[in-house]
Amino acid sequence: MSDTPRFWFAATRDGRAWGWPLTWQGWLVYAVWFVGVVVLIPYLNPPQHPLFALAVVLGLVIALVCILYWKGEPLRAYRRQ
Repeated sequence: MSDTPRFWFAATRDGRAWGWPLTWQGWLVYAVWFVGVVVLIPYLNPPQHPLFALAVVLGLVIALVCILYWKGEPLRAYRRQ
């Protein structure tokens, strides 16, 4: 058996979100996402094409959340007490 964690991302203490990566793969996902955002922003031209810029950024966020959901620790359901 390997000592490598099964999940790439840890759930936060309250279990409602994902936090820091647990593996190098998680760090790579965060780095690629950050570089993608930084590289794309100058080309989006939000003042002239605001909906296109919003769609691109929203697409990147959705892609990141999908990876977090797929490779992150399961989140706990939030219950009000």
